[in-house]
Amino acid sequence: MRKLILTLFILTPLFVPQVIAQTSPYTDYQYQLDQYRKNYAQFVLLKKDYLNNNTLDNEQKALLAVESTIKSRELTMFSFAQMHKLSILETESAGPLIDSTIGSIEAINAYYTQQAGLASSIQTKKDLAKFTADYREKLAQNQAIIDVAQVVNKVARLQQLNRQVIAEFDAIQPKLGTNRDIVLVQSALEEISGYQAKITAEFENTDKLIESVKANYFYRTEALTKIAKSISTIRDYEARCVDRLIDLDKNYVDR
Repeated sequence: MRKLILTLFILTPLFVPQVIAQTSPYTDYQYQLDQYRKNYAQFVLLKKDYLNNNTLDNEQKALLAVESTIKSRELTMFSFAQMHKLSILETESAGPLIDSTIGSIEAINAYYTQQAGLASSIQTKKDLAKFTADYREKLAQNQAIIDVAQVVNKVARLQQLNRQVIAEFDAIQPKLGTNRDIVLVQSALEEISGYQAKITAEFENTDKLIESVKANYFYRTEALTKIAKSISTIRDYEARCVDRLIDLDKNYVDR
């Protein structure tokens, strides 16, 4: 029971990357993000120099800054996606949506790796224009994968917690003995069963909404809002289950 309570607190809040700050994926993401910010700031300065004095030397400096910025941007996105992939895998949650999301993350990370390498081919403004056009063409699709990965990460964490809730629920019932006949105990058990039915329904609804985001990314705002609401509802039901289990364990289990 103590492990279940601890897990519930670890999962707070749900709307940030679900990786503990000291773990390697999160550290790598923060490092890459810092590198991107530094490179971008340098690019802004060199671009300004070039616009004020468009010599060949200033142009080359600006293009080199572009290359560094793009490389660090792609590596940052790789790290961000990888962080969520590892977090999802850590939950040991399973299902078609989990599997397809992991596959999508692996595919997009191959793309980010390729893009980081291709940045070295940017030697002229024409090269940059072509690279940017290709990048923009895939931007919406890639952003959809990242958005789905973040949502699936949250759902996988809730599934992990709910498996623990169910395990505790199954384990505590035989320990109640004759106290199971007490009205308050019966009521608590019925409430937990009711919450579990609602949780199952919310998980199914969330899966459908996530699929709609994948299918219609440009109309994602409404679906993502509904997903956030559904996730909040699941978390509330799980918290209520935990409260009931704590009460049963504390007051009605035969010692």
